[in-house]
Amino acid sequence: MNLYLSPELQATRRGRFLASLLAISPSSEQTFPKEGFVLMAGEQLQASPELQAEGIAWSRQPGCTLLLLPPYKEGSIFPSLDWVVELTSQPMTCATQASLEMILAGELSHQLQGSDDDGISDSSLNPSVSG
Repeated sequence: MNLYLSPELQATRRGRFLASLLAISPSSEQTFPKEGFVLMAGEQLQASPELQAEGIAWSRQPGCTLLLLPPYKEGSIFPSLDWVVELTSQPMTCATQASLEMILAGELSHQLQGSDDDGISDSSLNPSVSG
C-alpha cells in the first residue's frame, strides 16, 4: 500500500520528517489518491466539512485508509460520529507490565471518547502520541 501525506502536512516540519522516515514521495495531489494510506492532521480534517465528507467517502472504499495525526481540536471529530477528542491530564494505561503502552504513557496528550454500536462507552481506544 502506498503512503501519502496531505499537502498541508507535507508543508510542516513534522510532515517532512515523516516523509523522510517512511520514504514517502512528495505528492502534488490536492485530492485523495485512488487508493493508499493517507496521513493527515486531525485539526485539518475537523476544520473543513467538505474535507470531512470527502475523507469519509474516500476511506469507505477498499484499499483506502485515513490516519489522523495530532494536533486535534477538542470536540467532535465528525458531526455524524459520536466520537470526540479530549485532552488528557492523566495518561490512561491498562498494562501492568512493562510494555510499549507504559513506555509511551507520558507522551499522550489526547484521547478518543465514544461508544460502540451497543452504546458501550470506551475511552481507551487509539490514544494519540503528542506531537
